[in-house]
Amino acid sequence: MPYFDDAHAVWSGYFSSRPALKHYIRDSSRVYQAAKQLQAFTYPPVDISPSNPLFLLERAMAVSQHHDAVSGTSKQHVAADYAKSLAIGRLSADVLVSNAFAKLTGYSGAPFVGCDLANVTICPALEGGTPTVVVIYNQLSQARTVHVKLPVGLPNGVKSYAIQNGTAGSVASQLLPLTATDTSLRSSYYSYKSNTPVQWLFFNAVDVPPMGYSTFFISPSATTQGDNVAHFSAPVKKSIVKSADTVLSNGIISLTFSATTGLITTWSDGTFSEPFSQSFGWWNSSTGNYHNDGTGDWGQSSGAYIFRSNNTNNQPYPVSDSPCTTTFITSGPVVWEARQVFSPWLVQTVRLFAGSTTVRFEYTVGPVPFADGLGKEIITRYTTAIQNNKTWFSDSNCRDFQERVKDYRSSFIFINNEPVAGNYVPVNCAQALFDTTSDKSLIVSVDRTQSGAGLEPGSLDFMVHRRIQQDDQRGVGEPLNETGLDGNGLIVRGTHSVDFSNKNINVQGRASLGHMLFAEHLQFAENTAGSPSSWINANKATFSALRAPLPLNLHVVTLHAQAPTTFLLRVAHMFGVDEDDTLSGPASCDLATLFSVFTILSAEELVLPGTIPLTAAPVTTYQVRGGTNYTLPIIPDAPSGPGLTITLTAMQIRTFKIQVSFP
Repeated sequence: MPYFDDAHAVWSGYFSSRPALKHYIRDSSRVYQAAKQLQAFTYPPVDISPSNPLFLLERAMAVSQHHDAVSGTSKQHVAADYAKSLAIGRLSADVLVSNAFAKLTGYSGAPFVGCDLANVTICPALEGGTPTVVVIYNQLSQARTVHVKLPVGLPNGVKSYAIQNGTAGSVASQLLPLTATDTSLRSSYYSYKSNTPVQWLFFNAVDVPPMGYSTFFISPSATTQGDNVAHFSAPVKKSIVKSADTVLSNGIISLTFSATTGLITTWSDGTFSEPFSQSFGWWNSSTGNYHNDGTGDWGQSSGAYIFRSNNTNNQPYPVSDSPCTTTFITSGPVVWEARQVFSPWLVQTVRLFAGSTTVRFEYTVGPVPFADGLGKEIITRYTTAIQNNKTWFSDSNCRDFQERVKDYRSSFIFINNEPVAGNYVPVNCAQALFDTTSDKSLIVSVDRTQSGAGLEPGSLDFMVHRRIQQDDQRGVGEPLNETGLDGNGLIVRGTHSVDFSNKNINVQGRASLGHMLFAEHLQFAENTAGSPSSWINANKATFSALRAPLPLNLHVVTLHAQAPTTFLLRVAHMFGVDEDDTLSGPASCDLATLFSVFTILSAEELVLPGTIPLTAAPVTTYQVRGGTNYTLPIIPDAPSGPGLTITLTAMQIRTFKIQVSFP
């Protein structure tokens, strides 16, 4: 990848086309996977027919994998229908999850509800200023810390909030005001009608159990004073441009912002200090208005499938001729923020959480200008001093990493007539750089599939938005011009999680991939029990479906109840060969004692799709040119002993039909 169908026709545009739909499909997968787990723990279905509460979401997720759906290459009205089907399916899944949380916690005082638009400040369940129970579900196979960001209302009489955990202990929290963009999204773009003031509430949910949940309690306070109430952070109305370099630090990671450009210039972590910058730019989408270079397709335009830039010198244009304006927010006990304005249509928040070495870049892009007649492909570029010798890495289906080399293909002589687009590759979860002369490394994790590249030394590009004037003549039949909810242009909000270190970050990088792909699931219920202590005494505040966390290199990818006592189980090894000295080695677990809510009585191994027994798979010998012949499938040892022990090697996924019994 990418695929060329002619000299100037590079199919690297669809990796980023329709970024909002791409994220909605990714997020719906998160909902679906969490719901499948919770269904298995609480209400296993009779079968997987249309009567199953997850049938509609499962069907919508399957259709969204069509090559014109998640790819972003359908017509606009078809893309809207994909999103509608997902939304309908999510409604049924939300009810299932709500009922599952009620059963697991034992709480029936109020229903649990979700907030699909919490990222744009809209969450009716948290606006009323009522005491609230928050259930945070972790679908990973290891405990994790969740950095919680919620929009909460401050109605009359409510000045702040106190956060407590599942043992009624106080949890540090912080309130931050909305940005101007937040307010505009809330009131104008989404036309949300509410007069209640809203602020962002942050806290860290530490050690949420594997395949389980933790509960937290949001209690309104009539005062901003006191040890337990949220720290209120007022914005510092200061642009650092033309003043002095400014440092944003959580005590672990420090970022220096330039007084000249407003951009980050340095990343420090106490053990090293390195040049680091991040900026935005845009490629001008080709309309095919080129001179005839004799290739035959010199008139090719950019479109939903094809990315073709006509920028001079193969460098992106800046999104604004003015310096980036950076307004810093007073640091608190939970989060440190720098809010950046790159242009009227592109803003960003750079965020550090307490105790974390990961920096989060939350961008909001749109509406992309269109009236000037220029198509625009918006990118962000991370630049370091890493010496990578034209080589970078992108993930392969969020599993292992694939080496990429600029202007090179290993299996044939590559003539690249498109030096920009011809180097953009699909990025499902992350891109990475590794220094050839040291242990320095950079990994950037994404929250949706994007097009990415390593065009410049020590840099990584990500295409975050596209708005194009013409069709590329590959079947869509209309320009990729998403006009959004208000008709002015689609607005996209996304997050990149960045880790930069002078030591190997494979383990940390793997955690980042898991956290982005298998994100947490939250629901909320009014606390009618009185105090958090009263709720805790009457209900179950924490839960894990695993008897013990799995090793870091193993993950339960699928737990799908297909009948009351018949489930589909997939376990995956998460590390590649030689990726880590320890974690790339074989790893074992006992199926019989894996889960706490049921016991696995037997396990029959299936082929990966789960359709037939592995032993019934056709035997095929593959002849590798210039290498060894391979005969597949390779049948591993069956689950053995009273523990039904299984072993997985690097990158292996094993699929089982399991029979279970409940206590």
